[in-house]
Amino acid sequence: MIWSLLFLFLLVRVNPCDIGFFRTSSGLCEECQSGFFNKEINATSCKECPVGTFQSDPASFYCIECSPGFYQSNTSSQECESCPSGKFSSMAASACAESCPDYTWPIVDHPIYNNKSCVMCDVGYESLP
Repeated sequence: MIWSLLFLFLLVRVNPCDIGFFRTSSGLCEECQSGFFNKEINATSCKECPVGTFQSDPASFYCIECSPGFYQSNTSSQECESCPSGKFSSMAASACAESCPDYTWPIVDHPIYNNKSCVMCDVGYESLP
C-alpha cells in the first residue's frame, strides 16, 4: 500500500498533467474530451463548456463563444447551431431570442450578416410570422 502511494506521489510530482488534460484516479493523465476544457495543471477533472460556447477539439484549455447568428443552448457542446428561421442573435455567446420587427426579416445565407440582423422587406411585401 505504501509503495503504491509513493509511486502515485512521485508520478504526480515528476509527471504533472498539463492544461487540457486531467489526472485519473489511477494516476494517469488523460485528455479532456471535445466539449470540455481544463486550464489547470494536475486537475482531477475537466469542466463542461458552458451554454453559448463550444469546443470541437480534445485536450483544450478553453471554450469558444458562438458567433453572432449562431447559438448553443446545451453544455459540453462540440459546435454551435445556426439561429432558427425568423430569429437572430446580434451578440456572441447569446441565444437566438431576438425576433425581427414587423416588415423585416433576418439576413440568411450571407457570409458576414447571416442571422445577425434584420433587413426591410421589399416594397409591397411583409414578413411572415
